[in-house]
Amino acid sequence: MIIIRSIILALFLLYVTSYSQEEKPIIKIHYIGHSSFIMQFDDDISVLTDYGTSNAWGLDSPIYDINDFQPTIVTYSHTHHIDHFDSARVPNAQYIFKEPNTLELDGLEITPIQTCEKELGANDVTSYLFEYKGLKILHLADAQAYITNIYEDSVRQKVKELYPERVDLLFMTIGFYKDISKSAEEFLYFLKPQNAILMHYWSKDEKDNFLNIIDSQKVNNHREYEIIKIDDSKYFLFENDKNKENLEIIKVISLEPKPFTEIKQEVNNDE
Repeated sequence: MIIIRSIILALFLLYVTSYSQEEKPIIKIHYIGHSSFIMQFDDDISVLTDYGTSNAWGLDSPIYDINDFQPTIVTYSHTHHIDHFDSARVPNAQYIFKEPNTLELDGLEITPIQTCEKELGANDVTSYLFEYKGLKILHLADAQAYITNIYEDSVRQKVKELYPERVDLLFMTIGFYKDISKSAEEFLYFLKPQNAILMHYWSKDEKDNFLNIIDSQKVNNHREYEIIKIDDSKYFLFENDKNKENLEIIKVISLEPKPFTEIKQEVNNDE
């Protein structure tokens, strides 16, 4: 009887340990610049997004080198802007998405979402939803048509249909096109992700302007934001990286783009 109990206990502990490991992934994130990120999943799969031309159009929007890093998957939201796709800069990877693609690979599921950039109804770019062990990450891409028109009821309904509610992390477009900062804040508050990392801005001033708008909305309209400024390019998304005490709050995360260096096991400043 003692032996049987010991076996049952051992199996139970093995199950709990396996369940715990499966349910608590850690995704390491490195901001390269503009719309380009490296995501490293804890099963050795890595994704590189929108690795285009650095300082495109002569504006202050660097996309730093990934050095000798070789991602498993490269996704491009589109190929018609050099700041998102540069044929001379395509890295060696197992999967390269130049067109909308769906993929399931070792627990990672990638789903394309056709998105409008300049005109409503014109699906000319692709947002990507990454799902991994219960976590949902949305790379918004150039969704400027939805962002700038988010005050319209028909657009809000379309956004609801396209994008999942309460994603764990949103890579959020905030800058440049038609001065979208104010409507970007409205879009962000409407979508209400758990966390949002800012991207696609053309200068530090644009980012600071957006953060000032977030601050003013906290004070004037009592919108529930938490701003996290990290003087680094790295962020760790944990399975428990949720605001459990207040599910309505949105963590707005500001990173500083830098060339890729190996992401060591660290803890976010706010953990």
